[in-house]
Amino acid sequence: MRITKHQRIFLVLTVISSFLLPVAAKLSLAKPFNELNADQQQVLQRFEPQWDTLSVERQSMLERGADRWLSMTPDQRQRAQQRLEQWRNLSEDEREQIRQRFNRFRSLEPEQRRRLSNSYERFKNLSPERKARLRQQWQSLSAEERAAQREWLLNATQAERRELRRKLKGLSEEQRREVIRNELLGR
Repeated sequence: MRITKHQRIFLVLTVISSFLLPVAAKLSLAKPFNELNADQQQVLQRFEPQWDTLSVERQSMLERGADRWLSMTPDQRQRAQQRLEQWRNLSEDEREQIRQRFNRFRSLEPEQRRRLSNSYERFKNLSPERKARLRQQWQSLSAEERAAQREWLLNATQAERRELRRKLKGLSEEQRREVIRNELLGR
């Protein structure tokens, strides 16, 4: 079968258009900067010069971020600015460690995330002295002991946690550590 010149042109145009349609669809989803509301434009003004070069995903993320910022109270904005400044002051290695921890947290089962969040909230409410003691105890553990504790804390039921707290109550630090070693490491 012989293909005519017109059929070849049609075939080439069909192939080219199949590659260009997804690009055109994405471009049509892009929102021009002047279509953002006035408050969003004010928050995102530093992005205006390069707005048209940003991906649709990036524009959408920035728009959602601006909406979140606009919904914050002045105190929340101040805390957010402080956290951003702290983030900027971290080394790239420290940032990468935080990203890895965050990704590990996000990969946990919802129940494990809930328990971990609750534990963190309880820790935040402790006195500075108690926090310092717990940090010192944690740092004194071997890598194997830390791993075993992490694993146990993520998977223990409420009943198991209550039972361990009951066993630890009133014990000296050394006795507590021995009970934990026996319970968590099976020694």
